[in-house]
Amino acid sequence: MKSLSNSMEEVENLSKIKIKFVDFWPNFFPEEDWLFQFINRNFDVVLCEEEPNFLFFSSFGRKHLEYDCYKVFYCAENVRPNYLECDFSICFDFNKFTNHYRLPFYGTLLKWEPELLINRDKVELDEIRDKKFCCFLTSNEDSAERILFFKKLSEYKHIDSGGLVLNNLGFRVEDKMNFIKQYKFIIAFENSSYPGYVTEKIWQPFFVDMIPIYWGSSSINLDFNTNRFINCHDYSNFDDVISKIIELDQDDEKYLAMVNEPVFYQNSINKFIDRGNILLFLNDLFSSNKTPVSKTWRKSFSLLKRRYNNLLIKVSKLLN
Repeated sequence: MKSLSNSMEEVENLSKIKIKFVDFWPNFFPEEDWLFQFINRNFDVVLCEEEPNFLFFSSFGRKHLEYDCYKVFYCAENVRPNYLECDFSICFDFNKFTNHYRLPFYGTLLKWEPELLINRDKVELDEIRDKKFCCFLTSNEDSAERILFFKKLSEYKHIDSGGLVLNNLGFRVEDKMNFIKQYKFIIAFENSSYPGYVTEKIWQPFFVDMIPIYWGSSSINLDFNTNRFINCHDYSNFDDVISKIIELDQDDEKYLAMVNEPVFYQNSINKFIDRGNILLFLNDLFSSNKTPVSKTWRKSFSLLKRRYNNLLIKVSKLLN
């Protein structure tokens, strides 16, 4: 991989780059997206409506099929890239392709920069004495594991649920961060489990010095220091997870030992959300001189069509 200094020299030589975003969720505005803001700070780019040089598309539509430029699959959902439709991919997925960058969703959240999690002040005993036990915030009822765990842990102690699912507060929580910081634990289960698929559910609790109870990516140990949270994937079953929670809840010293562990191994931001690594990948992306996949497939389709027509002509002559 190129050095960052060499990449920056290449970046300076790039002309203005026209980019466009399509197939994102309703009310998506590129100017409010972390990746666009990062690109805009480091490259000479302009948002355009017609004839972009690079098209960033997600999983909420098929409009990207109308474009022949370089295409970048950029997605936060549990969806893998289709390299028949894109030239590059930026998403949570693990693969070894050089045209792919693993950027988990948590690393693209505005306001929650990873540097804020380095060398945090230690949590003291008097800060946890008045904290409530555990909270739960979800509005998606499709995760059977999440609901099952909530019910099992509730047999030990009451859990405050402030989302739409299993709500027991009588109101829906509006300010998530102010709400969750009142608690020692939070049930931080993903909507689904897939290696590498990591969202804000484990990320945001770190910023308010609480312990997430995590289930989702079985490779979460590649993202964070597993001594800093309860990783359900380290246990045989939910009963064993709950035993660990009870142990921490009843022993302040053990709780403090875990909550004061660094979020990242060796207290260093992981390679996936390291801004220097992202910049290197984007420089290679914007410097690409290969033929966009859409043009390749259009050319292949045209060749196939000609061969098909020639075959029809030959068959017609034989029949006549």
